[in-house]
Amino acid sequence: MSIKHRDRVSDVCAMIIMAGLVFIVFRVNWVIGASWQNVTYLANELASPVDSPQSWVLQTMAPFRYRLLFFSLVQGTWSLFFSQTDAYGFVMVFRFWSVFFSYALVIAFYFFLQQLNFGRRSAFLGVLLLLFSPPMFFAYIHPVHTREDPIAFLLIVLQLSLLLKGRMFAFGVVNSIGMFCRETLLLVPICYFIVSPDRLWLRFVHVAVPLITAFLIRFVLGFSSYDPLSLSAENVTFPYETAVGMFLVFGVMWLPGLAGLIKSWSSRDELSRPLRFLACSGPWALGLIVASHLILGRAREIRISFLIFPWILVFGLKWFQNNRTVLHQVIKDKLFWGYVLLVLLGSSGLFVYLNAHLAEYHDLLNTFARGCWLKLIVCQLFLTLVMFYPLFRSLTRTDRQDFC
Repeated sequence: MSIKHRDRVSDVCAMIIMAGLVFIVFRVNWVIGASWQNVTYLANELASPVDSPQSWVLQTMAPFRYRLLFFSLVQGTWSLFFSQTDAYGFVMVFRFWSVFFSYALVIAFYFFLQQLNFGRRSAFLGVLLLLFSPPMFFAYIHPVHTREDPIAFLLIVLQLSLLLKGRMFAFGVVNSIGMFCRETLLLVPICYFIVSPDRLWLRFVHVAVPLITAFLIRFVLGFSSYDPLSLSAENVTFPYETAVGMFLVFGVMWLPGLAGLIKSWSSRDELSRPLRFLACSGPWALGLIVASHLILGRAREIRISFLIFPWILVFGLKWFQNNRTVLHQVIKDKLFWGYVLLVLLGSSGLFVYLNAHLAEYHDLLNTFARGCWLKLIVCQLFLTLVMFYPLFRSLTRTDRQDFC
């Protein structure tokens, strides 16, 4: 068997396993109470009459009315195969496209990581980090409110992949398509304009075209105003929930992701061209998305800031690669396991205390004061505290490896 054929077989096997993982994630959402679990739940998610989710009243409100891509796919497929009164058929179509684009996302991210010269095992690990991130693992559990987001995540991977391959026409087309999905998909064109060494007119075109597309969508559908600050006011009203929400965007992966990004940014001239672009644009992407999330949205909708996952997960994965020696040493360190035991006892005590006094903290955590979320918060806190140990060891190591 040739190497090329063996690699192809490995990719096919990985895609089959990833299909199973996507099924597990959706099954977990189903068990907990996904927004598409039944007609009533989906109608509530779409702000529609209780027995008519297909009305999709939410789509008549700004800014949702301009996000046509997912809405059109769902409504078009439902209209084609089901009667106009079949609410359950609408739920089935909504589920189908949600699963389809979630699977397309993990496949695209798997091959995007290979494009960045990660091996197949590392790329598969990256997919695991993606799928088990809180905004993906609990994507359809209140208060995440996932609808068109899997398409948005898929499109941002395609934007970066096409840009790094130098396929500028296709990059421009995807940028314009993105305006039919979410306005925040302007992120990659803006980062490209700011950090790319390409000619100014070319960078300007790739920002101007999607902006014009977004304007034309609003011109055709009619301009509607809304007050985004009314949503962000909750970030001030519930500061503890805001902190928890932003933490849960990546959970434990914030630490290796930011550590890897900082390291790569400081040595960006030594990186390969694709990683150099991600390193240089990383601080801008992080600042733009987190600021817009906190100023124009609610922190509890953790899917919003998750749009920067190509940066955080890529550099988090790179940090793990670069510190394999440290991680092997840490695993053999008895002091580390003593620290893990101490953190486990502390985290367990915290969970027992919060669970027993949930009523007192409900106003502080608001929608995160639920059984599944409370368990997730404590679990992610435990893993984050454990991660501090190898992170500290990596900062004090003497056998530095090149970060490239």
